[in-house]
Amino acid sequence: MLQPIGLGRSALLLLALALASVCCSAAGTDPGTAASSFAGSARAGIWGRSRTLDPQQYGGVANGSLWANGTLDLSWAGAITGDGTVSGQGSAGAITDATVGGQSGKRPNDYRDDRLRELYWYKRVGDLDVKLGRQMIVWGRADAINPTDNLTPRDFTLLTPDDSDQRFGNFATNLVYHLGGYDLQAIWLPEFQTNVIPLRPNPLVRYQYVKPPHRDQWALKLDHSGPIDWSISYFDGNDPTPDLSF
Repeated sequence: MLQPIGLGRSALLLLALALASVCCSAAGTDPGTAASSFAGSARAGIWGRSRTLDPQQYGGVANGSLWANGTLDLSWAGAITGDGTVSGQGSAGAITDATVGGQSGKRPNDYRDDRLRELYWYKRVGDLDVKLGRQMIVWGRADAINPTDNLTPRDFTLLTPDDSDQRFGNFATNLVYHLGGYDLQAIWLPEFQTNVIPLRPNPLVRYQYVKPPHRDQWALKLDHSGPIDWSISYFDGNDPTPDLSF
């Protein structure tokens, strides 16, 4: 599969979540810091197949994950929001073929991953919202096919019943100016990451991810909420879905 550079390490994730948990617990004694919050969940499941397009049959795939998110209220200095997950996946049944990928007994669907999906600073200054850091920016209102949702990459190999869990953030500067029923948003993205897409394994083909040349990406959107919702947006940057070339 084609996939971007890793987004986090377990130590960084656990440190950020532990800090949010401790600070939120302390803030709970002060009604003035009610904006602080922390939530987490543990998930597990068994799937008939993986999402890697692997032609082999492994008798099912089991996965488990820990998800956590929190917001730390910094009073006049704004707030810090984080969202991360630690997950593992393994073949639930016996391998039908004696040899997989040239190695006897190898289970290609077994892996462990950790991802810091979001970690950003937020502050409101009058009618202006400022966000700085790794964040998931979702454009458009459609649930499935959404042509304007091109700022936040996805991991399409992730086994999850909720497609929104496939998202992971990019580092960005995000400004939103509120004016009545209108919102004017300006975004600068200094980094680029692609969608993680499944590619069917083939012994005659070797896939290699080639990172495009560095370029600053930016986007503008004018959004209106009312009896009729509408928006106009412009994005100058790379398509997060990678192309295949020979």
